[in-house]
Amino acid sequence: MANGVRFTWLTFDEGYGRNTVFLRELDAIGQDYVAEVPRNFHVWTQCPQVLHRRHARDRNKGDASGGRPRKYPRLKAKHNPAIAVHNVVRYSPAMRRQPWTRYRVKDGAKGPMVWQVKHLPVCLKDENGLPAADGKPYHLLVARNVLNHDEVKYFISNACESTTVETLLRVALSRWKIERMFEDSKMELGMDHFEVRKYLSISRHLMLSCVSHLFLAEFQLEHRGGKIRD
Repeated sequence: MANGVRFTWLTFDEGYGRNTVFLRELDAIGQDYVAEVPRNFHVWTQCPQVLHRRHARDRNKGDASGGRPRKYPRLKAKHNPAIAVHNVVRYSPAMRRQPWTRYRVKDGAKGPMVWQVKHLPVCLKDENGLPAADGKPYHLLVARNVLNHDEVKYFISNACESTTVETLLRVALSRWKIERMFEDSKMELGMDHFEVRKYLSISRHLMLSCVSHLFLAEFQLEHRGGKIRD
């Protein structure tokens, strides 16, 4: 990015998606992402109200009792709690009213890969446990495998509101292509068959493997008329 290269999207597994500090940093630099998150990742289905100063009737309560003064801004005492994403699917009326929508992701070796998806705008916590100051809604995608309903994935995205569910799902599941690339590089091109220890040597081996992969992929695409396995 320091050299002027911008990424249209970043996508990553729940190991990174659970890191809310990382997600906030991506927001700060204006980077769109689709993050897989664990099932216990908490969101608000409706942003709670925030108090920025004490109400007139409460001004003397904290001081008179000798307790510690409350900090502001803070969440209103009676607010809707943040809930885990797997419970959003079960209990959120807005989510339960939605039908599962089918999306054909790709054609694999064992047939078409189809996922059912539900979508809901949600609110995330900032570093102080409050809703984001700009009130920006985030996308929550819940996707389950049409052949195995026990296989469920949860995704959060900071993309603009007009971004389609189909686009978000395509980005979210694009990691499989990258994983397949690494698999082919290791099995067919010897990317992991290096016998060096220094960083520079390892980097050279990695770059040669990547260039070789690119050359072979382009050669195969050209001579097979575009019929290339995903």
